[in-house]
Amino acid sequence: MVKFFFALLLIIAYFEPLYGKMPYLSITTANSGSIKLFNEGYIQLFAYNYQEAKKQFTAALAQDGKCAMCWWGLAMANKLLLVEKGESFSSSGVLSINKAIKFSKNSTFWEKELIIAATKSFSAEKKAKILSFNLYMQQSFPFCIKKIGEKYLLD
Repeated sequence: MVKFFFALLLIIAYFEPLYGKMPYLSITTANSGSIKLFNEGYIQLFAYNYQEAKKQFTAALAQDGKCAMCWWGLAMANKLLLVEKGESFSSSGVLSINKAIKFSKNSTFWEKELIIAATKSFSAEKKAKILSFNLYMQQSFPFCIKKIGEKYLLD
């Protein structure tokens, strides 16, 4: 059932007019508009439209600057934009992921775990500019996501 839901999200991403009719992921935020914008960004992220995802997460943050998952989304969109270009990415989302951690105090457990998993992709170290270090950093991220999926998503 969960696999079907994520496949559905990917399909819906190509039909922008349906945004208002789709089921949204519930995230911890003080602003209902941020939920809609986060979900639009989330869909664009999984549709490989990273620039649009970045715009949606930024718009969500304009409505609630303390939305941890919106900061998470912005970090992931920035990272994936650079991965797509073949550039060093691990220092690109350090600020955003640190803000996600800062504002995650009241977040749900699965939100906190996604944020912590994302930290595996980011580093402020000088070697973060080296592409081979970025690849090393990226290898630990899917393992963390798999563990979260096993814990929360699998039936």
